[in-house]
Amino acid sequence: MKMKNKIFIALFTILIISQSCNIIIDKDVTDEISSVSIKPIVELIGEPIISMPVGGKYTELGVNAFSGDDPLDYSIISGNVNPNNKGFYIVTYKAENMYGWATYAYRSVLVYSGSPYSEDISGHYKSGFLFNSDISEYPVSGYWQMTNVWIEEGVTFPILFADKGNGQYGIVPGEFGSKGRYGGTARKNGNNITFTIKLTSPNGIVNTKTFIWTKQ
Repeated sequence: MKMKNKIFIALFTILIISQSCNIIIDKDVTDEISSVSIKPIVELIGEPIISMPVGGKYTELGVNAFSGDDPLDYSIISGNVNPNNKGFYIVTYKAENMYGWATYAYRSVLVYSGSPYSEDISGHYKSGFLFNSDISEYPVSGYWQMTNVWIEEGVTFPILFADKGNGQYGIVPGEFGSKGRYGGTARKNGNNITFTIKLTSPNGIVNTKTFIWTKQ
């Protein structure tokens, strides 16, 4: 009798474990869990960085957005490029999946009058005693590239920025992984360029950082 009880208990235990495993590995459940953790993918159609003289032609090409293999709708939440007015325009696209995960993409458009560069700021720069960086022309006219604007937790943050004229610059926005989304402005005063970076963390907290670089 005791042996039968042991066999019954063993079979009952196997049944419970089997049912539990079915719940854990159930395809519908795992698919749902996986889909919650997937952020949308947003791919720009056309070039992400554009420059043109006043009066040029700008065509809004939009983006392709997906959640897994499924296409998503997207919206343009800021940016209205007027090719007849000089300025630095940032077109911001956003796509959100059914679980509330959002992904952003950006297109930077510089509309210039006359020369795309107001002055030559290329060269070697220092910030304090420890940090060095270089500024040079980016392959797209009117844009500059900097090897790093700041270093945090061993991560180097290079940037691109557009020449708006009169010593004013607009930073091309983007993302640095877990650090979040960033953008900002810069201004030149003598040999100094001051960068003001706004960093939006994944949880929505905005942190403003200021860095002064001096040309050597």
